Amino acid sequence: MSSDFKSPTDQLKPRLGGERAGKAKDNLAQLTAQMEADEYGLPGDEFPATREGFVGLYKSMQEAGQTPEANGALHPSEHPGVDLMPNGDVFGSYDDLDAYLKSQELSGRRGAEVMGFESHHLIEDHWMQTFGFSRGEAPCVAVYADEHMQLAHGEEGIASELPRTVKLEDGEKVSGVLYDIDTLVKEHTKVYQEIGRPEWAEHLRRYVSENRERILQAYQDGTMAWATPKDVARARKYLQSL
Repeated sequence: MSSDFKSPTDQLKPRLGGERAGKAKDNLAQLTAQMEADEYGLPGDEFPATREGFVGLYKSMQEAGQTPEANGALHPSEHPGVDLMPNGDVFGSYDDLDAYLKSQELSGRRGAEVMGFESHHLIEDHWMQTFGFSRGEAPCVAVYADEHMQLAHGEEGIASELPRTVKLEDGEKVSGVLYDIDTLVKEHTKVYQEIGRPEWAEHLRRYVSENRERILQAYQDGTMAWATPKDVARARKYLQSL
């Protein structure tokens, strides 16, 4: 580690108020202490940092008198659209989650000495847009920037199963590849299970199930221009199975 590397905790605490910060914010500051790493690496392969800090925040919120919902979710003050789960996952739409992370001063520039949190789209936003969902409303989970790039988008990540560019038999490359909803959910689920984040897959499937009629409408309206009647029938059967 370079001699001029500034500890994530040292950099973040002054902005959170140091020792005067509330217990919840102290937990978030402690979370950043997991990231004493140069460039884009965390020690080990499990990437525990994101979840460990938010587990502490969850406990603090419970101790402050908040009652979890039936699914275990707590909602940070002034951010009712954000679900903080007992295991430390933090879910929400991109807009809601981004606003929450910024309100806690946890967002940071990717590649900086202290890499902040980002909102990872549980299905890539450019694919969600084909079903009529905006980038801002699509479901996300909070992750450290390096966890985002290495774990979700690394060599064994989403692009390995759902490439945006494919090479045809004649050698021509086709970019902007689109996929049907059943393929998207199944392949994202496979990746999330392989990287040790099955809860992300569960949250994704629940979101798609809750929005099945809207997704089917995109097929029926002709938004999915490539979809054949067989594709539509398969998508309908899959969505009804969720």
